[in-house]
Amino acid sequence: MSFLLKNKYFQPLAIVFGCLLALSAARPARSQTVAATRYGMAAGLTNTAVLSALQLPNGEMLVGTQHGFFAFDGRQFLPLGPEQGLPVGGMAQAAVMTAGGDLVLVLLDRIYVAHAVTADMPVLGLHFVPVTAHAALSRDEFRKIAPWRGGLVMTDRDRLLFLHRVGGEDRIDTLESVLGLAEGTLTDVSALHAERDRLWLGTGGGRLCVLAGRSLHCLPVPALAPPRRVDAIAEDGRGVLYARTLRSLITADPARGTLRVEPVPHIGTQYENYQRFLTIAWTPDGKLMTQADDGELAIRTDDGWTMRMLDGEPIAAPLSVVLFDRQRNLWIGVPGIGMILTRGFGVFENFDRRNGLSGAIIWQMLRRPGGLLWITSDSGIDALDTAARRVVRAIPQAAFLIAADDRGRLWHDGPDYLARMDPATGLQQDYDMRRINKILPGREHDMWILSDTGAWRVDTARADTTPVPVPGMGGAYASGLIDRDGALWLIEGRRLLVRRRNGIVTVARAGWPKADFIPNLLAAQDAHTLWVTGQGGLYRATHDGDRITALTAFGPSEIGTDMTYAVLVDHRGWVWIGSDHGLALFDGAHWTRVTAADGLIADDLDQDSLIEDTDGTIWVGTSRGCRISCGPSSCGAPRRCGR
Repeated sequence: MSFLLKNKYFQPLAIVFGCLLALSAARPARSQTVAATRYGMAAGLTNTAVLSALQLPNGEMLVGTQHGFFAFDGRQFLPLGPEQGLPVGGMAQAAVMTAGGDLVLVLLDRIYVAHAVTADMPVLGLHFVPVTAHAALSRDEFRKIAPWRGGLVMTDRDRLLFLHRVGGEDRIDTLESVLGLAEGTLTDVSALHAERDRLWLGTGGGRLCVLAGRSLHCLPVPALAPPRRVDAIAEDGRGVLYARTLRSLITADPARGTLRVEPVPHIGTQYENYQRFLTIAWTPDGKLMTQADDGELAIRTDDGWTMRMLDGEPIAAPLSVVLFDRQRNLWIGVPGIGMILTRGFGVFENFDRRNGLSGAIIWQMLRRPGGLLWITSDSGIDALDTAARRVVRAIPQAAFLIAADDRGRLWHDGPDYLARMDPATGLQQDYDMRRINKILPGREHDMWILSDTGAWRVDTARADTTPVPVPGMGGAYASGLIDRDGALWLIEGRRLLVRRRNGIVTVARAGWPKADFIPNLLAAQDAHTLWVTGQGGLYRATHDGDRITALTAFGPSEIGTDMTYAVLVDHRGWVWIGSDHGLALFDGAHWTRVTAADGLIADDLDQDSLIEDTDGTIWVGTSRGCRISCGPSSCGAPRRCGR
């Protein structure tokens, strides 16, 4: 879907409808959306009931479905079969790498292994051989598997089996027989986790036990909310253990002797028939993540739980796979859909209408110091408390523009008026003004209103202030900025004007090297540098105050397009450009592109839809909404935000 660029002064420019973040009034933001790409039958998965996934040493993703294994080559999934020594199809329960470098593929009642797999071996070039099961495999659809002591431990209904090498032969024996334990010692196991020489076991009755050597010790877990079965176990690298049941998360620190149980948020009945899919994953920044209902992901932080949901239509099926690859991308398996790939997880936070977004088309944003983030849209103006992640106020008035004066009052446009609103009292004063293109706070007690019918000025020191036309400024002004010296720079048609504080207006630039360039926005980088976006590309302009002394043009080779809609210079002096092809970032020496392929929720940005927040976060208005932290690795910036 596309709309016309808002600014009516220009020739119509196609722009996809855009949003950045707005949530319904007084409703907590339960989740943020994560941009996602879905791979199903069209991508080569002839069966979309995904059961398992593994990233191989060479970086390939290997996915198991109810009808065999598939390798992802970066574009599509290719099936494994007889050419690799495997049967056609079969329920592919798991793919596991052993400590010795063997790749083990576990089907419902058969196991295959390829030995000594290295990083230069594509999986389609491997040959797998069947493993002799000296302890015959059951048809266990709930099988759990963990690499341990150079082999694999696996559940097999009410017992544990061990895949290991004996005399150069791969064998499957009961773990009890291998360890010399009495028969019946290891039963009712529903979850496995191996850490060094220890093997942690979760049971169907809600126990959490550790096997070290030939000794089995169970922790005193309190009574759990039913069903009590433990389905996933993980360790955080510091010796703290986490175990997941359907409704609870158990945190155990054996070194300190502490154990606590807390509820997992947003859990109803969706996983009651699919508890075996429950898992614990670690985000790239080390936070615990697990599944919740309705396709959501629950992330545990120091401040509690936060939620993420996948972009697109709500997911009614359970998530069967949650896996971060070595490139920090998140892969999610969904039976009936296939595989979902999300890029930029933890760099981007995305919001859309499922979060309570008040409108689908978001324009300008305004951060009040120490206060709220105000957001304009075609459906209203929202005030977002970003700390609490909820909208605390909503004004049902469509708007493009928003600004604040020195008295804290908000100014915004409407279809045929200019409005001044006092957030403290809610009182609003409307002024009969049309075709407004920019609202600019001045350097003193003033506001500037730029429109198709001229420039207007407001004396904000007066309580009963009214916009008055500025003498000698009756042109059609598309946009403008006030620089640090108080000079007003203006776009009038294709001309760039500058108005000094003494009222003298000078034509700084009457035309551009590219005859078809139509400017639309300005940003000041320093006292002598402007950035000018528009139809036809981007210019960096050096000036001496009244005259442009140098121009540098940028186009598709740097920013991916010649249609630019937004420009921002952040506190480092880095330049962000928004276009119909995502974001482009210039650090003074190099350009970096950020698109949907990197996790941006959409590539199409809206006019004047970039702002830098007080903590260095960059808010981006796209066709579907997103927030991007400053300094993501995908942008080539330092990892830490702030000044």
